[in-house]
Amino acid sequence: MYDGVGIILCIFLVVMVTAISDYKQSLQFRDLDKEKRNIFVHVTRNRNRQKVAICDLVVGDIVNLSMGDQVPADGLYISGYSLAIDESSLSGESDLVIKEKERPFLLSGTKVQDGSGIMLVTSVVTILVVAVPEGLPLAVTLSLAFAMKKLMNDRALVRHLSACETMGSASCICTDKTGTLTTNHMVVTKIWTCGEEKRVENNRPGNPLSSSISEKVTKTLMHAIFLNTGAEVVKGKDGKTEILGSPTETALLELGLLFQRDFRAQRKEAKTINVEPFNSVKKKMSVLVMLPGGSLRAFLKGASEVILGLCDKILGKDGDSVPMSEEQRKHITNVINGFACEALRTICLAFKDADKTSEESIPENNYTLIAVVGIKDPVRPGVKEAVKTCLAAGIVVRMVTGDNINTAKAIAKECGILTDDGIAIEGSDFRDKSTQEMKELIPKLQVMARSLPMDKHKLVTILRKECNEVVAVTGDGTNDAPALHEADIGLAMGIAGTEVAKESADVVIMDDNFTTIVTVAKWGRSVYINIQKFVQFQLTVNIVALMTNFFSACIAGSAPLTAVQLLWVNMIMDTLGALALATEPPHDGLMKQPPLKERALHYKYHVEKYSWSEYLSVDCAWSTRV
Repeated sequence: MYDGVGIILCIFLVVMVTAISDYKQSLQFRDLDKEKRNIFVHVTRNRNRQKVAICDLVVGDIVNLSMGDQVPADGLYISGYSLAIDESSLSGESDLVIKEKERPFLLSGTKVQDGSGIMLVTSVVTILVVAVPEGLPLAVTLSLAFAMKKLMNDRALVRHLSACETMGSASCICTDKTGTLTTNHMVVTKIWTCGEEKRVENNRPGNPLSSSISEKVTKTLMHAIFLNTGAEVVKGKDGKTEILGSPTETALLELGLLFQRDFRAQRKEAKTINVEPFNSVKKKMSVLVMLPGGSLRAFLKGASEVILGLCDKILGKDGDSVPMSEEQRKHITNVINGFACEALRTICLAFKDADKTSEESIPENNYTLIAVVGIKDPVRPGVKEAVKTCLAAGIVVRMVTGDNINTAKAIAKECGILTDDGIAIEGSDFRDKSTQEMKELIPKLQVMARSLPMDKHKLVTILRKECNEVVAVTGDGTNDAPALHEADIGLAMGIAGTEVAKESADVVIMDDNFTTIVTVAKWGRSVYINIQKFVQFQLTVNIVALMTNFFSACIAGSAPLTAVQLLWVNMIMDTLGALALATEPPHDGLMKQPPLKERALHYKYHVEKYSWSEYLSVDCAWSTRV
């Protein structure tokens, strides 16, 4: 009975340890799933616009949808411009394009884009049980789950379990600039208008510019800021003014509010006729409005070079439009480059009086340039040290941004990304090159500016398939989804990122901080090392136990270890060994070694989005053969 009771007790202990471990992991996954569903939207409630969680929506709330948002509840479409809904998750249809006069019913969940005969059998079964490392899946799952829990505390939400380990093999990180390398808290510090460059004094309400401008110019500038925006100025619960919108929009509205202009009064002065939201491909945003006198006027803003190319006039000091000469165009280009070299994001504002005969369409060219705005977005504390850590770990950091190339180069140098022998290129030049030319360029490529989402996707594809790199990519916009999916590890931004980007990513960086990405890489390497330690421990015990029994049986005719003893050795090795070795935290020394050559080991040649650890969890016998 001792053997029988011993075996039953052994099995009971193994099952209990595994069950408790699985239960704790299920609780962790439940918390992670709850965090993933913690989505915020902008709503109008009691005539005030505010930001609330989707679980806090009540009947009567008016939801303000933006590009990439998820429709949080079933409801009636009220009004909007150029709205397209992806209903593929419910109906199989890819897009539902809605016109202004339609009133369809939107569905919740859609997105805005593992005897002697008896003694002989017992010995054979025992040897097989000992030989097969049942504890390996436990160790793998424990290590990954432990890393996921710790990363959650470090502001990284792991959506796919295998991403923990895969990130440890990353040899290249393609990162955005705004909000990831920088603070994403933008402030207008310089403005060029009426032929003069002026400093913005943020501590001087009423007259924030270093030199005054005429009332007519001020009015046109305020219209360009307040009427052509997707942001909203609201009163918070404490009575203070709060701006809901993107950081760039917020910076422009803060400039407008410095002139002590009433946002709502400015908005009521004109009736909105048509809106073209900001598009990352066209890099501009426009609106057509009807002014109090009944005349139509279009306002345009966006990437400085793009907007300047659509202008043939500039705003004079008296507030009237005057033709733009080639000399003036060159001077404005120099102003833009000067702002950019100071690491300022440059935005141009323009307007055009439209013809009433084309009431619905927004003009495409022949605009009057109002101003060039320089926006400061400081580099995040700790980013330079994080980039240095990546380089020491053999991870190449590349900046991929939609900003002006001079702005991108200035920020990249400040972060330590762009070196003296590095190359900075614009997206248009990159996409015109052949695959072979790209492959030759990439080893020295460190900055890609004025890039489109398709440029980022192409870069990731070439890095993975032609250069054999393990690539991590950051993204926040809806159009970043293809690049996030194509990468080995997709990293979406938790604050600035759209729901579409988060759904396409493997990891969500909750604080949008590049330093957190480095932390994910460190934990990824720790997972691999912990699994490696457990395998080494198992192999040592397996080989010693099995070889001792085998040679003793061959020489002496009997094994020194009984079946029960072998099972107890196996239990201690599998369960306690897994618990001890799989939960060892990372140390700084891990980031002083080159990345693991994952691509030579496993999954991307065969199966998309599966890792070595997941294969090990499928079949213990298979992992034994490996």
